[in-house]
This record gives sequence, structure tokens and C-alpha cells, in this order.
Amino acid sequence: MIISFKIISLFVFLSFLQQEPLKTIDATSFNKEISNRTDIKTPDELIRLYHIENENSEGTRKFSIETEVIEENYYKITLIHEGVPDDSVSAVKIIMKAKRNGCKWTVTEIKKTWKCWKERGHADWGIEPCR
Repeated sequence: MIISFKIISLFVFLSFLQQEPLKTIDATSFNKEISNRTDIKTPDELIRLYHIENENSEGTRKFSIETEVIEENYYKITLIHEGVPDDSVSAVKIIMKAKRNGCKWTVTEIKKTWKCWKERGHADWGIEPCR
């Protein structure tokens, strides 16, 4: 029993150390932009709207989106954009939490991390500027 507890404690500790760094983004201006919109039907549409319109995302549209239901009408949405048309950033990951109330959305949290191109900085997810 004691050995199992130690193994579980070690696993939890190692998982904590391996968490990727995330930069918190203020969602206030995006919430203002979407406050009167009733045409956003899905979490995917919401995060695409945020990334494409607010990040000036051009070029390659290699996206993957994963949605997790936290509770009824409350979602964790993760978008990964690979092949970013930037000379230093190669990929961007956005993690958004949002609530849907009827036809309207409120974003409660936005976090962001990125990878750099080879020889431009960190190759793993991080928040340090790429060179």
C-alpha cells in the first residue's frame, strides 16, 4: 500500500513538471466582438473565429481542433495550427474555455503556447520568444 502511494505521488509530481508553459491571453476584447453574435454554432467555429480573425492567421490552414465537454454548455477547446507562415514560429496552440448560453458564447479563458522553427528557438511547446 505504501509503495503504491509513493508511485502515484511520483507520477503526479512528474506530470506536474511536464506541463507545458502557457501564456494567458485576456479574453475581454474577443468577448466584446462576439457579444451580439448568434451565428456561432459550435466550439470549433468559436476558436477558429478567434484564431483566424485575431491572430491574422494566413497561409497554411493545417488545423486540428479537439473539444472536451467540461460540463453542460461549458467547453475546453484546443486548436493546433501547424505550418504557421512566420519566419520564427512554426506552430501555435490555443486552449480556450467557453460557455454557451442559448445562442451566445462567453470565453472564460484563453491560453497560448508555440513552437519555433528549427534553429529559431525551442522545438517544444513554450512561451519564450522565437528568434
